[in-house]
This record gives sequence, structure tokens and C-alpha cells, in this order.
Amino acid sequence: MYQKGDDLPKSYSDAINWYRKAAENGEARVQVKLANLLLHDTTGTANYDEVHRLCEKAAKQSSAPGAYCVGELYRQGLGVERDLSKAAAWFSEAANMGLADAALRLGQMYWKGEGLKQDKISAYEFMYLASAAGVPEATQERERLEKELTYKELQKGKAKAIEWSHQPRPLVLKRGPTGN
Repeated sequence: MYQKGDDLPKSYSDAINWYRKAAENGEARVQVKLANLLLHDTTGTANYDEVHRLCEKAAKQSSAPGAYCVGELYRQGLGVERDLSKAAAWFSEAANMGLADAALRLGQMYWKGEGLKQDKISAYEFMYLASAAGVPEATQERERLEKELTYKELQKGKAKAIEWSHQPRPLVLKRGPTGN
């Protein structure tokens, strides 16, 4: 209510304080919400150590947004040393838990060979999955890749995506904790 100004005066600091109290109880969703608020701190005093701790706690509770958040911290080097291999591992974990935004990010990393070996077929696989889950940016990326890959590569990528989606971890349209 403080965050939005619903029935209370809008107060970023009060919202943070209440989210901290709730996050202490171990609720992964609240931990990621607090981390997101801290990341977007308009005062310019974001505490990346706290954000990292919150996201890791959430990820250890099998929170896909928590794993995605840790991946973003490593990808961007926020509060941790930039490590694209660790970022890719966290995005993979989040995608395996069904987070479509993580599949998008993983596809981008495969395409560029960031943090893992470049693999255009795997890149298309994850772009295809994220696009099928309704992530608009993934649809644009998938369409761009379709112009750059051969017919055979596209068929391999689609087959891998179909095989991946038949495993017990369907992607659902969820946005990542950073709003990306």
C-alpha cells in the first residue's frame, strides 16, 4: 500500500521497511519483490549485497524469479563480479523452473556465446520457447534468428524446443524480477 500509495501516503522507504519485515519470514516471492525495489532505488543507493542475498535466498527455495535475479546480477556485475558463466547457469535454472524471461536471456547468451559455448540451434530453441510463452522481445528475436539460420538449423531448434517442452517444466508467461 505504501509502494502504490493505496489508502496510505506513497512512501518508498516505508514500503521497503514493510517488505523487509515480510522477507525475514522467508517468503521467496517477497524476497524477490524487495530485491526488485532495491535494484530500482531512485535515490541511487541500491544495496547490491542485500539484493544478492535476497535473490539467492529465494532461488534456494526453488523460486524461478529468484534464480533469474541472481543471473541478472552476475550478467550485469551488480554487487558481484561479472561472471557470464554463472549468469547462464542461473538463467538455465530459472528456465528449468518455467520462467520464460530466463529462456529468452539464455537464448540470447547462446546466440552470442556469452558465458557458454555459442550454439545457434540452442539459441533458437530457447527463443522459440520464450516466444511461444508470449514474451514479446522473444518473438522479435525469434523472427530475426529465423532470417539468419538455415532451414535445417531451424528444424533442429524447433525439434529441441518441442522435446524440451515435453519434459515436466512447461514455460509460463512470467516476467523477471527486474521487469525485463
